[in-house]
Amino acid sequence: MALISYLTTIRFGCGVLSEVPEDLGALSIRRPLIVTDKGVIAAGLLERLFAVMPSGMPQLVFDDVPSKPRPV
Repeated sequence: MALISYLTTIRFGCGVLSEVPEDLGALSIRRPLIVTDKGVIAAGLLERLFAVMPSGMPQLVFDDVPSKPRPV
């Protein structure tokens, strides 16, 4: 697994999705807000995330982010 820490922590690599529950617990997050776009949802990626999250955890999703944002 690779790890980048700069203002926020980014995990990437095979199997890192299984580390989400541990990260949520370490940060005492009980109600995470998932910010995404409709393409990620259509691809089924959000379902993979929900499958590893602790049972009973609220699924708060904001999915109105533009898929291809225009520069300001």
